[in-house]
Amino acid sequence: MPAFFRVIFEQIVTVIKDLSIAQRMTLVLLGIVIFVSLFALSIWGSRPDYQTLYAGLSAQDAGDVVKKLAEKNIPYKLGADGTTILVPAKNVRGTRVSLASEGLPKVSTVGFELFDQFKLGTTEFTQKVNYQRAMEAELARTVMTIKEIHAARVHIVIPEDSLFAEDNKDGASASLVVDLAGSQPLTDGQVNGLVHLMASSVKGLTAKNVSIVDTHGNVLYAYSEEEGMQAGLSMTQVEVQRKVEKMIQFQIESMLTNVFGAKSCVVRVNVAMNFDRLNSDSETYLPSDVQNVRSERAVEEGYKGNNSPPPANLNIPAGQNSAQNSNYSKTDETRNFELSKRVEHFTKSPGAIQKLSIAVILDRKLKDDEKQNLMDAISSASGLDKNRGDILTLSTFPFDKTSLEKDTKEMKSMKQNETILMTFKNVGLVLLLILTVFYARRQLRRLSTISASGGAWGVNQVAGTTREVPLPIIPLEDAELSADDQKKQAMKNSIIDMAHTDPEVFAKILRRWLSED
Repeated sequence: MPAFFRVIFEQIVTVIKDLSIAQRMTLVLLGIVIFVSLFALSIWGSRPDYQTLYAGLSAQDAGDVVKKLAEKNIPYKLGADGTTILVPAKNVRGTRVSLASEGLPKVSTVGFELFDQFKLGTTEFTQKVNYQRAMEAELARTVMTIKEIHAARVHIVIPEDSLFAEDNKDGASASLVVDLAGSQPLTDGQVNGLVHLMASSVKGLTAKNVSIVDTHGNVLYAYSEEEGMQAGLSMTQVEVQRKVEKMIQFQIESMLTNVFGAKSCVVRVNVAMNFDRLNSDSETYLPSDVQNVRSERAVEEGYKGNNSPPPANLNIPAGQNSAQNSNYSKTDETRNFELSKRVEHFTKSPGAIQKLSIAVILDRKLKDDEKQNLMDAISSASGLDKNRGDILTLSTFPFDKTSLEKDTKEMKSMKQNETILMTFKNVGLVLLLILTVFYARRQLRRLSTISASGGAWGVNQVAGTTREVPLPIIPLEDAELSADDQKKQAMKNSIIDMAHTDPEVFAKILRRWLSED
């Protein structure tokens, strides 16, 4: 053992011997408490924060993932349903990449990998069946790339090729079953996209032969002959209509929220829109004060009798043909005027609002004049037109906020508990570390004080070895003394100095001297 550590050990043993039994028991208990506290806090502080690695796995995939995690010595936990696997937060991303490189979790369906290996003796029927299986699996994989869809299955019916057109008139058909990842349903645009994806991926498949349902049995899409082309433009129309409803609803809610506060109102808007496209032409003739001659024609006829008969081509009125000495004249004029007219071509674009219905429920009571002013403000903000038949209803009811307040309190309490727990955890570790450091420094100072005091007088003797006594600086008037006298004088000065500076330590050393004698 090095001399430095031996001296420290001797000093600690000396201090313990000077303590009473009660002090020794207190010191032992304090050491045990500090050790247990440090051990518990170290375990608590090093406990990992688990996060979800995979959720909703099949039993087979979960078993394969757990087996790999055990091989990699990665700690894990299973969720309540057994299909959710949790690992420490620091290992989530790395573990996912590592398992993905090994093909885990496995996809339950096999796509065109079926054709990676050629098998002899495969019949044409088997090839057709494998091709259909591969198409279904590939479509299911593509559908599952949408983040709102957790799992999907596709069923395709492909008719046999026939020489007769009558046998192929129905074409192919497909069904899609989706398992949604959350409570948020698919939008109409997403459903429309899935329909067109299916119809564009299979030969002979049209949108009217596609059906989509979820795992709860809800029909998300089904073609209906009575509704016409519901899958095409009508879905876009519904989406436009909903956007208009949400826009008006947002305008009203934002206005009411700024006035009455958050969660103080409920607004619902229903819009009926006309998506018909109308083309019309009109031609209107307008009167004009200025007459513009377009064309003019004048014809004059005349005859003057000189005892000869009139020409045969003259249309002489009856009774005048015999009068050879009579005179005849006729003038025929035709004049055409320009007519003023206006030609208009009208094209009415689709998407006009036919009727607007708004319902507003407010969480407070209002006076009659306040209610009327509020209805006028809502009408102006939403573009309400009473001549069009629009409807606005405003009701005031006290809201039942029991469940909301309960959920808010629970969330707030959970967040506070987590914050307090983390605060106590960190503060406890820091305080315990500080107390341990101060306690150790205090004990070391105490040991060093006793060692310095006792060692100067040669009381620390172990295994027959005696520490050399450091000689203090001798005053000038004592410089002529001998070496033994100087040593005695230094010992005397040290005893006097210790008695004045630290009486308690001096008393312990004196008691030890008396006990040794």
